[in-house]
Amino acid sequence: MSQIATILKRGGMIMNIPKLKGRVVEAEMTMAELADAMSIDRNTLTRRLANDGNDFTLGEIKKMQEVLHLAMPEVESIFFV
Repeated sequence: MSQIATILKRGGMIMNIPKLKGRVVEAEMTMAELADAMSIDRNTLTRRLANDGNDFTLGEIKKMQEVLHLAMPEVESIFFV
């Protein structure tokens, strides 16, 4: 089981959306570019963020981790606060 899956199993997810958006800016990306890199529609990304990130799949979280080059402590501080 991956570290992210283990964290999800422990207690679910409460997302720090401003921190995620900050990391997107630091990566010199737009939210549309993030959606493209994740292979999801921009509107899907927007809806999931509007729902406090509760609808993101494990695969999508892992993809954001890869695209934004997030270390595990950053993943925890963004997705599991």
